[in-house]
Amino acid sequence: MKLKLFFLLFTIATAFQAKNASSNVLFPEGPDSVVSISSGESNSCVLSKSTLYCWGANALGETPGHLDGFLEASQVVSGLGRTCVLDSQGVWCYGTDAGSVPDLEHPTALAAGNNFVCALEGDSVICWGQNGSHQVEVPKDLKHPRAISAGESHACAIDDDGVKCWGDNLESQTQVPSGIINPRDLVSGAVHTCALTDSGVTCWGDNGYGQTQVPTTLKNPRAITAGNTFSCALDDDGVKCWGDHRYGLLNPPSLNHPRLISARGTHVCALGSDGLVCWGKNMNGDTEIPTSLKNPIAVAPGGSHTCAIDGESVRCWGNSLFGQLQVPAMFHHPFAVAAGHSHTCAIDQDGVKCWGDDLMGQTDAPTNLKNPRAISAGQNHSCVLDDEGVKCWGDNSRGQAQTPTTLKAPTALASGDSHNCVIDQNEVVCWGDSIFSQTQVPVGIKNPKSISAGGAHTCVIDDDGLKCWGASEATTGSLQMPDGAKHPTAIAVGGSNYCAISNDQVFCWDSDSQGQSDVPLGVIHPKFIAAGSGHSCVIAESGLSCWGNDSDGSVEVPESLF
Repeated sequence: MKLKLFFLLFTIATAFQAKNASSNVLFPEGPDSVVSISSGESNSCVLSKSTLYCWGANALGETPGHLDGFLEASQVVSGLGRTCVLDSQGVWCYGTDAGSVPDLEHPTALAAGNNFVCALEGDSVICWGQNGSHQVEVPKDLKHPRAISAGESHACAIDDDGVKCWGDNLESQTQVPSGIINPRDLVSGAVHTCALTDSGVTCWGDNGYGQTQVPTTLKNPRAITAGNTFSCALDDDGVKCWGDHRYGLLNPPSLNHPRLISARGTHVCALGSDGLVCWGKNMNGDTEIPTSLKNPIAVAPGGSHTCAIDGESVRCWGNSLFGQLQVPAMFHHPFAVAAGHSHTCAIDQDGVKCWGDDLMGQTDAPTNLKNPRAISAGQNHSCVLDDEGVKCWGDNSRGQAQTPTTLKAPTALASGDSHNCVIDQNEVVCWGDSIFSQTQVPVGIKNPKSISAGGAHTCVIDDDGLKCWGASEATTGSLQMPDGAKHPTAIAVGGSNYCAISNDQVFCWDSDSQGQSDVPLGVIHPKFIAAGSGHSCVIAESGLSCWGNDSDGSVEVPESLF
């Protein structure tokens, strides 16, 4: 197996439809260098002759990020839980059963279904993977096959006799209609199939959403693709889609001179002379085309998402089930950001903006703030420090949104899941949930300089070094604190771990159940540290790095791809 270099990739948010990505971000040579694109069930990929980029869900390793080292690569395909690349050396797969690729001598084309893959090899088709519907049992009567496709549990091929299909036939997706003359291309949705012929496009199989009802307005179609319940084609007018109208699938973005198109699941990607566009359902960031993160100044890890301030904008990536990635459009010089379990708040020159989950009112920021200068977010509540003191909103079931009236002149603010702490005239004051003593400030704190809270625990840096109290997943962090972290310059408390910057190094300790304390190598001159429920992040001269739970892409950091 040849060596390929892995790099972090990312997902940047829009709702259901992504904007064009400038071609010099994905490939500096321009979009003409792209040889293949693919849309998987919950990810997307772009391939040049030597380089692969993938983004979206990565629960099964199907989204390898940025890979170099391919030789004359020609095709990328993505199915459920798996992505495969074809180059001059063979087939390379990532994700479910990635190592199960059979010995292939000269494969020329690939097709990926749900947990199975097919390859065109000389005068035969070879399929491997799950076989519950006999989808990998290729008919023996194929004659010189020259194109293949794969759906949820069925596959098809074009040979000298026309089109043949096999596997699951519950919706008649393998019953090829008569009259298909000179088929040139073939695609399969979940349980339907379409063929491109000299006379146009013909589709068959499941038609529950109208996905096999080809529009009569197609003009000289030259390429086709299919998702779960819809179909698309490139013709003289551009991109046309039919079938399932949900998620904006039938409303492709503007694109000049489209030449490649790929659909899968509930999203589509197309490449034109002005770059790549993706649209459709975006729960896993699969339509979030990579852009660049140029100069991050602050980062905030949440429950399963991450946000960073980058120049004049706030960018978020990871889980967007509750709208965590739907960042407000206009920011004016943002300078502080905080992420809760499923919501985020940021401060700019106009005040406080919050977005994401608002079930408990945690994004309903007050409008009467005076010069807000610090922000914090708990699991389902938020707090801000302004000229008048501390104001909190959202969940108040533990008293966490009820600010003490005894505060005098607070200067620093931190929030755990259901508690808050401030530095107030050289004292630390905490309120809210105290089931693990996270609000019971220890005696002996001398001249506190900074404070951080997470989960059910709190830490402060004072003249003597680092002091922590409350409880994390296992024990109080001070009992397991590395020797090098006892006198840090910065501290971050996550849901169940602690991270600190000390002596120009990053230290993380306590729980590492999700890799949140496993600091990556190569962090040079760290200057900002943050921790979330199950992942941690640092901004350093070497860039922005995150580590820990990546089930929703929350640690896949946006960066310039070349």
